[in-house]
Amino acid sequence: MTLVWFITKRLLYAVITALVASFAVYAAMYYSPTSSLALLLGGRNVSPEQIAHVKQQYHLDEGLLAQYGHWLTDFLGDNLGTSFLYRADVSSLLGNRIATTSFLLVYAGILILVIGITSGALAALKAGWVDSVLRFLYSVGIAVPSFVAATVLIALFAAQFPIFPAYGSGTDFWSRIYFLTLPAVALSMSNIAYIGKVTRASINGVKSLDFVWAASARGIRPRTITMRHTMRNGLLPVITVGGLSIAGLIAGTVVVETAFGLDGIGSLLVQAITQNDFAVAQAIVLILIVVFILLSTLVDILYGLLDPRVAEGLVAS
Repeated sequence: MTLVWFITKRLLYAVITALVASFAVYAAMYYSPTSSLALLLGGRNVSPEQIAHVKQQYHLDEGLLAQYGHWLTDFLGDNLGTSFLYRADVSSLLGNRIATTSFLLVYAGILILVIGITSGALAALKAGWVDSVLRFLYSVGIAVPSFVAATVLIALFAAQFPIFPAYGSGTDFWSRIYFLTLPAVALSMSNIAYIGKVTRASINGVKSLDFVWAASARGIRPRTITMRHTMRNGLLPVITVGGLSIAGLIAGTVVVETAFGLDGIGSLLVQAITQNDFAVAQAIVLILIVVFILLSTLVDILYGLLDPRVAEGLVAS
């Protein structure tokens, strides 16, 4: 029952957070200097009757809370609104773009977990020059932002040595892997270094604990101690850090998709903001926020399942 209440509590927090975030985004758009009415009219001279009709059609004659209520009802009913710029449903604009961004995030997330955890464990278990080299690479990787990494990767592996393409997202599964390799590396580079550093520190911390020394004193094989005791306990904190790092990739997609000319929702968000396309910007921002909240909640639930003491502590609080 403690675990069930813990999961229920986390899901309730996620719903409340998503509602508060959606209202904050809508209010920011509502108080924008450029009005929705001006964007809908497009600078045309229209009669007062036509202006009144447009206001009534889009609920612009109502207050903030009423407009937000209409928008939230439509959003929950899978109606994301109409783009002022493209004069098309936002849902149709986001269809293929969501697939591109999702593939990029999953690709980058796999790179983060596989390379970060593997290299971090190697650095912790192999003292000497291996550890020194990996620590140096971690310091460099953490210090390089995604837009700098994107520029360097394009210059090296798309221009100087044309191994990967500099733009485009592919059409099928294998072509997407080929086209999105450089964007995924640029997006995940700093997080790979961070996860590697956290993994190294966590495993080194577990290696010095009493139960590891006790297992060694009982004559248990070093390989068994490493796999069953050191690695298993050392990777628990990495789950939380890794999950939050993957969730944090959502913000980085805006820069990376723009740098590589990808048809994802990140690049569409930049266009929507620069061109004051409120409906598209609201939908994308809310989708990104909801995805981040869901991933963070899943990480909390997974950690609670792996370590029931966490669930008991959060329920008690």
